[in-house]
Amino acid sequence: MFGNKDKWLLFFGGALIKIDVNIGGRLALGEILMFILLPFALEKIGYLKRFKELSSILSFLMLWIVGSLFSDIFNQNEFEYLLKGVFRPITCITILIVCFALSYKRPKNLFYFFIGLFFSGIQNLLLPTDVRGGGTDAIGTYQYYAYTYTPFFLGLASFGSYLLYKRSILLASALCVVLGLIAFPIMSRTTASVLLLSGVLIYISNKTIITKRWQYKEISVAKLLFSIFFLYLMAFYPYTFFAGHGYLGERQKEKFEDQYYKSEFTQNPIGFLFSGRTETVGAMVRVTRSPIIGLGSWPKRGDSNIVALRIVGADISESSDILIDPNVRDIGHSVFFGMWSQSGIFVIPAFFLCFFYSLKLFKIVVAGGERDVLLITPYMLIFIFSFFFNNFNSTFRFEFMIFPLLYVYYRKNLLV
Repeated sequence: MFGNKDKWLLFFGGALIKIDVNIGGRLALGEILMFILLPFALEKIGYLKRFKELSSILSFLMLWIVGSLFSDIFNQNEFEYLLKGVFRPITCITILIVCFALSYKRPKNLFYFFIGLFFSGIQNLLLPTDVRGGGTDAIGTYQYYAYTYTPFFLGLASFGSYLLYKRSILLASALCVVLGLIAFPIMSRTTASVLLLSGVLIYISNKTIITKRWQYKEISVAKLLFSIFFLYLMAFYPYTFFAGHGYLGERQKEKFEDQYYKSEFTQNPIGFLFSGRTETVGAMVRVTRSPIIGLGSWPKRGDSNIVALRIVGADISESSDILIDPNVRDIGHSVFFGMWSQSGIFVIPAFFLCFFYSLKLFKIVVAGGERDVLLITPYMLIFIFSFFFNNFNSTFRFEFMIFPLLYVYYRKNLLV
């Protein structure tokens, strides 16, 4: 679209992801850049439609707009939230079209977005944008470290391993492992686990005969998901031992004890996973109440979180008032279940297809052998977790469109 400048536009899309403005809602400058570029990118939409996978995604994103509008109108939602709800699929469509226009001639341009995320992590480290309202009182808290350091650690693991790869695969792997070990005592378990697993994947994907065979023999997405879940089961019991005895630091011990001893239900891998994500279970409850139409964008939670707390066996009297306040608008703390609970069944085709293609890309990442995939390894792992257990934030929205794009390019042998 702009020749050699295309990769730098994608770079700035990532680099500006942590600086946002409030335009009826938070919108990252990286996303605003995509809207500015959209008029120039629309002329390339004909090329995009030549790829049946991308054409299907575009159609299903349009269906999501219809579902969002229908749900908000049916539920008589406030006009402000109706606009916000529709704006989400429109943002995804914009990112898809612009990123395609900036990369279809040079598919490896997309990797510059992830290099940009490293610089956004530095910016967030110096001037945190995700810890708001707490002022100096937020400093030193678990949330402060999680929100401030996570983007930097992920960016350093991604870009750092990419730079070290030429010198040594072992060094690239070791960087992620060391960052993971540093992260456990002070940051979220998810981030630390992702960093450790990234280090392992970087090493084994380039060294073992098993992963080499995956380049030639298909492995189903179902088996891949089962493998990820099995890995979680294998890690659960060592984690309970180390965290319970304080070997992972006082913060992790306190967090573990607060979650593990809520009830007997939480003292197993499944219950423990959901007890740490009450809002996710609440979103699931709301899905069961209106699985077809949804409850409208940013719905009030009602008693869904109270039901969720009962499901996981937590003591409701010990829960914070804001967690059980029925009038708080709750987006669900889950990309998939949160969006489904809001916009109904019409979101499922787009989310299923993009996630499916992203998992197919993950298989390519695991197969390894290419330096560029090191840039996306940590982000792919956090993406898979976020699909079920995190919010639909700006970084995820980009990944939601870029990962299927990368899969299509790999599938068409445009990246190899």
